[in-house]
Amino acid sequence: MAFFATLWRGTILMRLAFAVSGLQVCQDFKDATGCLNHKGTVVFYTCEWCVSEGQCHETHSPLNSCSDTCCASKSKTSTCDFDDASKIDSEACKNSPGALKCDEIADPEACLDHSVAKLNTCEYCSSTNTCHETHSPRNTCTKECCASESMTSMCDRNSIAAIDFDACSKTFLLNATAWRNIGTDYAWPEASLDVIRTRPSVGVGFSGGGTRAYAAAVGQTQAMRALGLFDGVRYASGVSGGAWFVSALTYDQGGDDDALLCPYVAPGNLTLAAIAHLPEGCMADATTYDFLKNVYAKGLSKLFEKDELLEDVWKEVISEAIFAPRGIKDDARAAWDADAAAAYKARSPNLEDWDFVWPQHERPYPIVSGTLMGPEDMNPYSKNNRSFTIIQYTPLYSGNPYSSTITYSSQDGCDDDDHCISKSETIRVGGLVSSYAFGGDVPVGNASLSGDETSGDFLVLAPKEGATVQLAATISSMAPAAYVAQKAQPFETVLSTVFSWAVDAPSESARLFLTADGGCLENFGVIPLLQRKLEKVVLFVNSKVKLSTAGAWDPNTTPGLDDIDLNIPALFGIFLAPEPSVAGIDQGSDLSSVQVFDPKDFPKLAAALQKSQADGIGAIADVELTTVENTHHGIPAGQAVHLGVVLLTTTVASSFKDAVTDAAMKQAIELGEAGTGDFDSFPCYDTFTQMTLTETQAYLLLSYTSFLVRENRAWFEKMLR
Repeated sequence: MAFFATLWRGTILMRLAFAVSGLQVCQDFKDATGCLNHKGTVVFYTCEWCVSEGQCHETHSPLNSCSDTCCASKSKTSTCDFDDASKIDSEACKNSPGALKCDEIADPEACLDHSVAKLNTCEYCSSTNTCHETHSPRNTCTKECCASESMTSMCDRNSIAAIDFDACSKTFLLNATAWRNIGTDYAWPEASLDVIRTRPSVGVGFSGGGTRAYAAAVGQTQAMRALGLFDGVRYASGVSGGAWFVSALTYDQGGDDDALLCPYVAPGNLTLAAIAHLPEGCMADATTYDFLKNVYAKGLSKLFEKDELLEDVWKEVISEAIFAPRGIKDDARAAWDADAAAAYKARSPNLEDWDFVWPQHERPYPIVSGTLMGPEDMNPYSKNNRSFTIIQYTPLYSGNPYSSTITYSSQDGCDDDDHCISKSETIRVGGLVSSYAFGGDVPVGNASLSGDETSGDFLVLAPKEGATVQLAATISSMAPAAYVAQKAQPFETVLSTVFSWAVDAPSESARLFLTADGGCLENFGVIPLLQRKLEKVVLFVNSKVKLSTAGAWDPNTTPGLDDIDLNIPALFGIFLAPEPSVAGIDQGSDLSSVQVFDPKDFPKLAAALQKSQADGIGAIADVELTTVENTHHGIPAGQAVHLGVVLLTTTVASSFKDAVTDAAMKQAIELGEAGTGDFDSFPCYDTFTQMTLTETQAYLLLSYTSFLVRENRAWFEKMLR
């Protein structure tokens, strides 16, 4: 059994390798003819076509569960009875092994007996009287209340008779609240909190960018706090690396914000010795964690343990790097305060053994954003007709606040035709659910919100995990997920999924959705801030793209990929790639739905950023804007917002360089800006090739971004008050 499980994981890694190289494997073929005629080694036929599954597999692959009478192959080593699929008795094969999925099996004993390639793959949950795939997010049972004969199952029981049905009958019911909007007239659950009622209508967004974005955000927030401005911010929104920062800052369990945000080293005091080590308690220590080494090591150790391999490994890494140093327990559920956590447990006694975490200091209300790509069974999604939506995680609720009906289009079986659509499905989406219950099965009795109801309490079958702090940050930062989903079918099972349903149509809309990095759709967290109709929004764009000078690029013309961060013009409906104007389309990203501003307003913002950079004080600018309607994300037209952008660019501000007095430090900065030395690519460290920063690199970057905020004090006072 262990051999087959290891072979399964090895097949996944092989498939990913082939995907990256661009070569085809048997799983790429969606029809019998292509499958049977494929010569994987140029000389020999290597595939088998399984009629039961309607899928193509490598000869002897553990994925091929067909009996010999239900498969065909031209391979000399295959044991299939036929070399032509037309000779197979398809009717007789309908109930053969592999023809059914676990959730199609009603009988508990048949659930446990079901196997694929001689491996048992199902778990029976007595709490819900349902059969699920091993590790399925829909299987909400405790170990004591489920049974399975699978070698990888975590169930304590291996027979139905061993389950105590009386004890398990109500194990996983949670009392939860659901909310929904009526159009774009949002009623936010946090509206009654002091942080919302008493603070100015101001929000900040921290962009993605891995450890670079995280370290930059530490410095920017350090300076805002020193200037007495951060305590006036109502919302803090984060994506990917920015989400790490927002989450770690919000839920830090320490007691010293001065240490947490790191002591400031002004440019006049900067020396290599002064920034050689990060002070104890400085949250920038997370950037020095060896991400790649630990991803590799943990991935190897879990090859045959988990279905959602990438999510599981990445979450463990994020927990160790970002949250453990801040005293945040693994799999901690979010709450706004201790009273809220106590109320959740009183309301749902089944939460008693779950760990909750809440802010220990006054903080802006946090929003962590990820991408909900689409139903898992619709992947790969049509490149030119994607329907990605934003999934938001907060202490009170999680989900998509905008209720709408979306058509998802699949490109499965379309080969290389980017405009092909093989099938479409229209699904109701949207609504918010108490975070501790998010990802669980539909409400008992299919209860839903209807008519003019905007909120209601339901009994929900609990998820195995809920929207934990770690899971939210993990999903928000899974940068390769969209690419892997597009390039490596059918192995999207190694990716992160969430079970989601619309609160006004639960059963009809319930699907298992693939998730991805928030930056695959919107990298700044600005749409959640606009949905909350804030008067002022400041975006910290900690990217790695240069800002071209006015002499090199006229903002009245369409920018090139090297002129400005592509996510900024996308907000104005201006795209850098050729039609259909979806930059990063081959990597799975999709910016086509994020326009919220009029294109005519973009040149003014871009020109102001260019001027600020030329003045040597960093690329910092603001503009008064009015939104255009966005029906995909629920942004109404005519909404006024004062938008500020703080853009980290490859050009080091001359005011900073002039203020550095130490000769060795000045030389190191100049070498870094030129792309060499110990600070290669400073300040825009390439975190794709260098995910882990040294202590010195992190300290220099946060000192630089802190300086820029302090240097532009008057601007920040205007924007944050």
